[in-house]
Amino acid sequence: MQFTPASIDQTLKGLKRKTRRPFREGDKSTTGREGVAYVEDKNGRLKWRLGNTYAIQPGRGRKGIEGHRIKIIGIQCEKLGDISPTDAMAEGLVVVAPAGGGCDGIYGYGRDPEKGHDIMWTAPSITEAYIEMYQSMHPKAKREDLVWVLEFDLVKS
Repeated sequence: MQFTPASIDQTLKGLKRKTRRPFREGDKSTTGREGVAYVEDKNGRLKWRLGNTYAIQPGRGRKGIEGHRIKIIGIQCEKLGDISPTDAMAEGLVVVAPAGGGCDGIYGYGRDPEKGHDIMWTAPSITEAYIEMYQSMHPKAKREDLVWVLEFDLVKS
């Protein structure tokens, strides 16, 4: 599964435990006793399955991070704008300086090892910071768009 360098940093530190992925037209899910069991694309190709492990890749076609994989422990579908503060933190965002007194807060997202700097957002809330971050990676995304929420554990391989 592809992650940005900063997302990989947050995952390996144990700060990132969820990832949101765009819902694509034709995506379909099958449910089991514990909710969504797996998701397939419009061609019937498996995207994610509960309990499966996936390589942590720094880009399409790139080799996974050695010694680590993620195991999917939960799959949900929700609107991008419905993210909670708890989920924004599970996405790896941290509060650097809280909002208050009419000022926006500052929210961080780890260090980008390729660019050599910390990634920061200013926003009225941690959820707004996450939505802005998501939209910077998916410029056409709107708050009402559906996203897949994948919860995972970091596992040794």
